[in-house]
Amino acid sequence: MKVYVPATTANIGPGFDSLGIALNLYNAYELCDKKSCKASHTLADDAFQKYFTALDKKAPPLCVCIVETSIPISRD
Repeated sequence: MKVYVPATTANIGPGFDSLGIALNLYNAYELCDKKSCKASHTLADDAFQKYFTALDKKAPPLCVCIVETSIPISRD
């Protein structure tokens, strides 16, 4: 399963913290078999594991693989 997460911006004019815009930039993530994961540990994988912990369920043997990143992580 592939998930696309859009970039957003906020603090727009008079809307300040109540208005936001989804931009045409995306990060793509995919659930992969844990044995085939290249990265040993990602923040997205942490969130995936904590989701199942919060539900008091055993997480499936999957990890979150980062497929594509087009969202800058900081301002230039």
